[in-house]
Amino acid sequence: MMTNNDDEYLISPQGFGVFGNVYAKWSLENSELPLMFTFASAELQDSKSVLSLLDAEKGIDPWGFSLFKKIGLNVVSFASVEKPSWYRSEEFHHFIYKLNVATASFNIRLGYGVSMGGFGAAAFSNSLGMQRLLLLYPVASKNSELAPWIRDDEGARLWYEWNLGCVDGATSYCEGIILYDPLYRRDAKAVDRFSNRFSRIRCPGLGHGFAGTFVSSGILNDLIKDFIVNAVNVSLMQRRINNARRFMPYYYNKILNKEISMRRKDIITSYRIKCLIEDSSLKDVGIKIKKMLDSNEIDQAILLAEAHGRDDVFADIFRDSSLIFESARPLYAYKLMKYAQRIRPDGPLIRATLERYVKELDLI
Repeated sequence: MMTNNDDEYLISPQGFGVFGNVYAKWSLENSELPLMFTFASAELQDSKSVLSLLDAEKGIDPWGFSLFKKIGLNVVSFASVEKPSWYRSEEFHHFIYKLNVATASFNIRLGYGVSMGGFGAAAFSNSLGMQRLLLLYPVASKNSELAPWIRDDEGARLWYEWNLGCVDGATSYCEGIILYDPLYRRDAKAVDRFSNRFSRIRCPGLGHGFAGTFVSSGILNDLIKDFIVNAVNVSLMQRRINNARRFMPYYYNKILNKEISMRRKDIITSYRIKCLIEDSSLKDVGIKIKKMLDSNEIDQAILLAEAHGRDDVFADIFRDSSLIFESARPLYAYKLMKYAQRIRPDGPLIRATLERYVKELDLI
């Protein structure tokens, strides 16, 4: 555990600590590699985003830490202790200054955050000298003048001071990418305040909190890896999300739970049945998945399999398709086999083939 010392601006290469109401953990091994700062959301159900004091004292990995350490980056991850902190602690603000001094030799400095974490990454990006940010539906501020659409009785607005210090993510000098739902009023208004240095990827109909819907298909993972090397094709990612969205029950549920006309509800329901081929046999679903894989529609195939309960029969389809493509398209084959393992984690052939792919492709 690290202690705060106003006169000391050295930080050990590995460490963690609690600074006011914020938990931080870091791994700073190689200044030649990028340094990623991650800021956790206010999700109370996620024990790595809002930690108990006991877990913080144990030094568990907070949200984002393991992911970027596994990728091989230097990483500093922030999360809340006991309740959403909104990164409004004087001790934390002092630590930010200390951290910036201690990491001055790291030239490539990136930030990643979701919702409250998006606010944190953006609001402290200037103080930490970040160059690029990846933000998912970021909150810009809870200051009543900057964000008048936020209710006065919201906990975060009542608990913390929003007139001093870093209170506005939209003041970030960074370039970056923002994913958000333009139909979700609060997020749209917040994102509108960010500069045009940020490219927007629009996810209409998905509301606030949709990050998890992009995990199974690999969309989020691919986006993160491309972001790290500054190689995100925004137009391609936009098309990829648009195509994938049609195969997400989450997307239809969000729309159908809104107040819409019966005519529109009937149209959307019909479209859902057609895309998700609901009330169809597993055999018919499997045939559809196989056609998608043959057509390089892996996102759609995975999401369709997810929509139908990730049935074990789908593992054979992804496994066999992987073996077909392994010579001509080894990385595609790896992705297919990786999903087959998700369905059938104890399959010996799947496991052995994946191990072979990892060696052949020199993957982490």
